Amino acid sequence: MSENKEILLVQQAITVFLSEKIAKTIEQKQKKEKDKFTENHAQEIREKYHANNWLNYVAENIEKVFLNVSHIAKLTHSSSQAVNIKDSILQTEHLHLISTQTANATMLDRGYADAKFAPIAEFLTYPVENTDKQLGEILCENEQGFAKISDSQAERQAWCDAIKGAYVAQKLSSHTLAKQIYVPVSDDCEYHLLSPMYSSSLAQHIFETIKYAHNKDNPAKIAKQKGGYHQDESIYFPNIATLATTKSNHQNASFLNGQRSGQLYLFCAKPPKIRHNPNPPKSVNELLNVCYSDCKDELFEIKKLLSVTENKDLFLNDDRKNALIEHIQNISDTIITQMLVIYQNQANGWTDNVNMPAYLKLFLDKAISEQRVLSQPELMSELTRLAEEISAWISTRTHKNRVAKLEKIYAKILLPLLQSHYWVLKA
Repeated sequence: MSENKEILLVQQAITVFLSEKIAKTIEQKQKKEKDKFTENHAQEIREKYHANNWLNYVAENIEKVFLNVSHIAKLTHSSSQAVNIKDSILQTEHLHLISTQTANATMLDRGYADAKFAPIAEFLTYPVENTDKQLGEILCENEQGFAKISDSQAERQAWCDAIKGAYVAQKLSSHTLAKQIYVPVSDDCEYHLLSPMYSSSLAQHIFETIKYAHNKDNPAKIAKQKGGYHQDESIYFPNIATLATTKSNHQNASFLNGQRSGQLYLFCAKPPKIRHNPNPPKSVNELLNVCYSDCKDELFEIKKLLSVTENKDLFLNDDRKNALIEHIQNISDTIITQMLVIYQNQANGWTDNVNMPAYLKLFLDKAISEQRVLSQPELMSELTRLAEEISAWISTRTHKNRVAKLEKIYAKILLPLLQSHYWVLKA
């Protein structure tokens, strides 16, 4: 796009924004004042949003707004005036931890020192038609965007320079209302002061994900209710709590916080309820029967997936294979967790006089795990036998007839998981 065309679009966007703002503000004022509303009130609003007056107001209060940030200080306290930041440092370590970057939470937030400055942020983030830029991003690059408003090049440049301030990284600073942690770093009473901050971008990503999962029109959810198949997953979020960051004026904290109605979702962090059996299972079949109640939902999903595939003459494409892999992995997690409970709670050597397969003793008895040394071929042989037994058990509970081809798929998924758990125990 040529520069002249872009400038023309910017000038048009300014006109449209101010016209819409005048009309909307007059309407809101009329509803509030009712019979007390007069033409003088309307004229005051028109004068406030007259282009020249408005841009002077924006320039004078530009330090009161912050744009394109991911972490908002006000999410810990709505009156906090601490710095707001954008997470722009590429995360290369600890990728297993959920963060703004690993969750691919790309939506940036905007805020203001006080909600009365919200129109400034709204103005600067107004989308410019036929471009991928916001109004403020173009205005701070080229003073010609103001050419229809002012003939003074100096005034236009002053507006341009002022708007740049909304995109400059803020100076690091805390505030008395910020949540703070003092971390000692020496014996001389020296410390670091840390101020934990919520990622509004991540909070919005979580909010939209949960909202979509709970949406009654979610196609995957509808398919599950009808017992049908859908290529997308139906996700359930149990025991969610909410934290209200503001009581009433939610957008006072930030724009995205207003969209969330001031709610931050908190996930349940309770440990899983593991039932300890004082009489531990002495065979693979007994172990799997103990795990059945916790695997029931996953087994049902596999059964349903296979049923739909057969009844509609479908094949296991990549989407169905990925769904099947996830269900098998979840079943494996349950079985491994149950084996770990037995391994940690039973006395060393408790399987000495028990008629139990050697490949099961490796996972249930510390003494066997510590004493027995296996070559890699021997280990894979033992693990394969255990994987085959689990695969056969899954097959009998998910299909009217055992299918060797499917059991091979199950075993192929289970084998590396069992091997990984074995080496964890050895370590």
